[in-house]
Amino acid sequence: MLRLACLALVAALTAGCTVADTGPPASPEETEEVIDDEPDGGSDDGSDGGSDAAAQDGAARIAVCVDTGTQTRADYRPCEDERRGYAWYFYAGDATVPAVGKRADGGTYEDPGDDELTKASPQGGPGAETAIETPSEWVEVCVAKPSRRRVVNNFCEDRQGGYGWYYIAIDGRVPPVGERADNGAFRFYGGDSYRARESGGDAADAAIGYEETVEE
Repeated sequence: MLRLACLALVAALTAGCTVADTGPPASPEETEEVIDDEPDGGSDDGSDGGSDAAAQDGAARIAVCVDTGTQTRADYRPCEDERRGYAWYFYAGDATVPAVGKRADGGTYEDPGDDELTKASPQGGPGAETAIETPSEWVEVCVAKPSRRRVVNNFCEDRQGGYGWYYIAIDGRVPPVGERADNGAFRFYGGDSYRARESGGDAADAAIGYEETVEE
């Protein structure tokens, strides 16, 4: 009897194992990869999170001169003559430009590298309204820095240190070699530029090739 009971138990266990074994385990369910297209650092307004100054650099079109010690806008002459303690400061065309003597904010010291810049009136105001026209024709002379004493063009053509091109409006006056250049700018505002005769004189007369261009 005991033997028969044991055999019956073994048979029952074997049958139970057969029922439980339903084949190989199911493969893991495939999952869909989720890709986040939202860029890191993005803002709610859709901007890339960059600074206002960085966004303004590409659109900087109006140049003013700033006293770097006080951050106030100054007359243009110190910057045009590259005097120490003064630097160019740039505004976008739709920015509000401060008046001379007022603190300069909202712009950038980073030069946009664009010759087609405009100046702003001393009163300042909305960029498009305060912009003033700059001459479109210039005479360039080579001068020693910082004295602005005119030298022969070779010093600038060979890019020797301590010398630079100084631009004088076509209705100005060009000094002869050896004399000091005034009322011009080391910054070129764009337009046409002519080399000058070493003897100097009225810019329109001293400009080499200018008369031929006018006649055409």
